[in-house]
Amino acid sequence: MTGISPPKTTEDYANRSADCQAAMDAAFLALRTAGEEAGWTEDDVAIALLELARGNIKGMMEDRKMLGTIEVARWTGTLGPEGTPFRRPPPRR
Repeated sequence: MTGISPPKTTEDYANRSADCQAAMDAAFLALRTAGEEAGWTEDDVAIALLELARGNIKGMMEDRKMLGTIEVARWTGTLGPEGTPFRRPPPRR
């Protein structure tokens, strides 16, 4: 696999996404070529790469949503610092 150059800085900057695409281009093409050389069609490989990217993004979104839910639970006092739910006593009647 081709080496991938790191970003110019760890901070966000104007062309970060374009720089990332340029850095990953050779590795992406190598992966595509490897798939085609293994016998997959150009369409097979393109669809597979798209679906893999889509699945990765979906997983990232679900993880971030879960982290947000955990933070809300901690903030509202329904989740302890160790990540375990607080057991509130039942209301007195």
